[in-house]
Amino acid sequence: MKNYPDAAAAYKKAIEAKPTESNYYVNLSLSQISAGQIDESRESIKKAAELNPANAGMAYYNLAATLINRNQQQEAIEPLKKAIELDPKYANAYYQMGLIMIGKESTMAEAETYLKKYLELQPTGQDADTAKALLEYTKGKTGSSTFTAPAESKTKAKGR
Repeated sequence: MKNYPDAAAAYKKAIEAKPTESNYYVNLSLSQISAGQIDESRESIKKAAELNPANAGMAYYNLAATLINRNQQQEAIEPLKKAIELDPKYANAYYQMGLIMIGKESTMAEAETYLKKYLELQPTGQDADTAKALLEYTKGKTGSSTFTAPAESKTKAKGR
């Protein structure tokens, strides 16, 4: 129904009933973003991460993904960096950072770093072909060499 202020209010009531449920804070955050309450959303994600450190990277990634889907790429950088900091093997966060950096054009070397890390973690992931094509694009902008995918390891990173 896209009534985000009412959804946020409902999640706040749920939090009153069960204040240690991290998923309520994640959903509150997503409702707050959609209602245009970015600062409040960041606070909700921070609380979700405190309550459930094991899923903190994913919580910050979800915040970033929602911002990206709302065409707020610049605002997504901070939560993506936090997602990477909290979960250095979260491949999708690297991929999204690479996309944002390419969009900025002035940070092609940085984009290349993020895309290479994505491919290191997910050499056959769903975005691997796109990441490789984007690395070819950055090659002409940075003068660096083409990425060569590492041999596939026996253990694959978990997709989230």
